[in-house]
Amino acid sequence: MTELRAGISGWDWVTLANENGEVHAPAAGEGWLVPAEIRVRNDRLLYHFFGRQRRMPIINNPGSSLLAEFVSLVDSPDEKFVSFARQRGILGLCRHGLPYPHRAVTGDQSWNQMVNCFPGRLRRGSKPGGRPDYWLWEPLASWRLYTRVARATLNIVAELRQRRHGRREDWLVLFPFPPLEASIPIDKNPWHYISSVLEDWFASKPARLSFTLSDAGQLKVAVDHIAGGLFEYLRLQLAFAVGRGAGLALCASCAQLYSPTRRPNPNRLSYCPKCGRGAAMRAASARYRERHKEGK
Repeated sequence: MTELRAGISGWDWVTLANENGEVHAPAAGEGWLVPAEIRVRNDRLLYHFFGRQRRMPIINNPGSSLLAEFVSLVDSPDEKFVSFARQRGILGLCRHGLPYPHRAVTGDQSWNQMVNCFPGRLRRGSKPGGRPDYWLWEPLASWRLYTRVARATLNIVAELRQRRHGRREDWLVLFPFPPLEASIPIDKNPWHYISSVLEDWFASKPARLSFTLSDAGQLKVAVDHIAGGLFEYLRLQLAFAVGRGAGLALCASCAQLYSPTRRPNPNRLSYCPKCGRGAAMRAASARYRERHKEGK
């Protein structure tokens, strides 16, 4: 498990992290495909789903530490991003560095029109039969930006929950320029701006999870569909971390979200009412047999 030490000593005080400083947030679903071949070149993350050996891509599962692993990449060298992508997959960004489809940024389309953009392509050779074969690529700079924004958001939320405004350097990561609609000063209602950050993460792709964030920082979440990729899981976990779990938990047996009667312990598995104690007992028996096997 990747350990994440918070940028501000206080994440463990506000239940954004456990006692080891690790951020844990729920995720749901069956995972996503990870390309068979990934490398970096000229600040581009190149990937090919089958690779030269025509291997099938692996299927990844999120786990509760995904967000912590992602945020720990801040200020890391290129090789760390490649290592993470080989284990966790690609974000699914287009050549503009945005999750696709996204609102038009160039051309004659209206600025708010959704367009089907795609990853960049780079010729890498030919397939059997002479057809061209391509790398797909994502801007590594956009990966770095998303890691910084996620860390800054968690840092600020940790400060807000301790009735402090947050560090200026973290706010500047989120808003390098004053927002045009700054009719509400940040110090008057900082949660309004944290909400706008989450909206940016959820705006690009079709909505799979809807939320409302109150002025007091309370998050209410409704799940419409299971998230389908790395970026969707990251934004889901970020929203849960900001909102302290929002009253939903992930069943360790059926991998479905449910509403617990009390907040689950982040260091223990939790089960929905349908799976219940039976699933917990089966999991405990499996762990016992595994330990017994290793002891022989």
